[in-house]
Amino acid sequence: RQDGEKESTTTTTSTKSASKKSLFYMPHCPMRLYCNVLWSHWESLDSTIVYGNSFHSYDERTLSEEGRTDPTNGILRIILCANEIPIKLRGNRRGEELYDALNHLETAFNDCNIISFMVDETSDRTRPDEYFASQDNENRELSR
Repeated sequence: RQDGEKESTTTTTSTKSASKKSLFYMPHCPMRLYCNVLWSHWESLDSTIVYGNSFHSYDERTLSEEGRTDPTNGILRIILCANEIPIKLRGNRRGEELYDALNHLETAFNDCNIISFMVDETSDRTRPDEYFASQDNENRELSR
């Protein structure tokens, strides 16, 4: 970097850890990207907020024994500490026109939540294994 330039903190693998309170805007991201964000912030989850897909929905959709015991699945490891606030559009009498105009957004973001973590001494603090895309060489689904 040259003098006067700002250092970039952008990452495509989500393995760089933030040192302050962090909000991750991740609607419709693959489950593995969420797992890598959790992995990289495992020691500071109480300072981490995610705007994205419901972790509880991932829990409900993970049916196979392989998916439930996957050592890289950080979502299932931290699900009991996840506090989800669903994002829903609400119509009212005065705002019906606005509600109708924005109704397609609820369809597009129907599974989005604001997710925070309440981690305490009784929580399972065992960090999941880090996930690498090369682990999918056996045609495993990225979104299991």
